[in-house]
Amino acid sequence: MTNRYNYILNHGLRMGALMGAIFILYSLILYIADFNMMNVAFGIANFLVSILIYVLYFRWANIDLRIKHLNGWLTYPEGLLHAFIVGVVAAVINTVYTYLFYSFFDTEYLPKMGEKVLEMLENNPNITQKMLEEAEQKIKEMTPLKSALQGFYFSMGMSVVIALIISAFTIKKKEIFEDVAINDTDEAL
Repeated sequence: MTNRYNYILNHGLRMGALMGAIFILYSLILYIADFNMMNVAFGIANFLVSILIYVLYFRWANIDLRIKHLNGWLTYPEGLLHAFIVGVVAAVINTVYTYLFYSFFDTEYLPKMGEKVLEMLENNPNITQKMLEEAEQKIKEMTPLKSALQGFYFSMGMSVVIALIISAFTIKKKEIFEDVAINDTDEAL
């Protein structure tokens, strides 16, 4: 009998790589479409789409694992571990992509976003001069690596929270009489 956790790890690595590719494709679509990233409505919509991708993908990945590799049943810890592995792999892939994108593909993208943030803050009458100076300092200190790591931390947080929830809905208990039926057949032979 093969270890169920081998299936969980292998399936999680494959599904995580696919999820990472989905997020790369999604970010490329946003980049090519040249959406206004500083728009509040866009930020909310982008956040909701990201959550939807996590929820649907984790659900699909856990059900696929349960049906194809684990004889139709999945415990909560197994589902949680699987979803977490998927999330970690996707986050690592997306972090590497983000770093490479900001460092080599479009080196001006991050500074442009910083300028837009400063412009938006300068136009806000509720922002004090001290707050503006602090924000300007943080934007100057932003590097491709720091930005990619912030994305990694955000992705990991989302993965953990959503994995905790989705795993509860993708569990399926083992049939009680499954082992009994198999054992009775073995004794009859």
